[in-house]
Amino acid sequence: MATKNELLAYIKEEYGSVMNATKVTKAIGLEDRKSAVSLLEEAGVPHYKIGRQRMYHAIDIAKYLNACKVEAI
Repeated sequence: MATKNELLAYIKEEYGSVMNATKVTKAIGLEDRKSAVSLLEEAGVPHYKIGRQRMYHAIDIAKYLNACKVEAI
């Protein structure tokens, strides 16, 4: 299993340090942007409004993914 730091490094390499909702949708493995935004809102992941776009920091996405991790039995 990847650690939070490994996830962060991967996300930064693939999508950059700050991502819009479309990039976040791809990073978390969903296809529908609206579903991804709703999921992140429910989880309390902070976003920043820049113009009309929601922007997310890669560290916040890595923390979210790490919190969702389920260890194998």
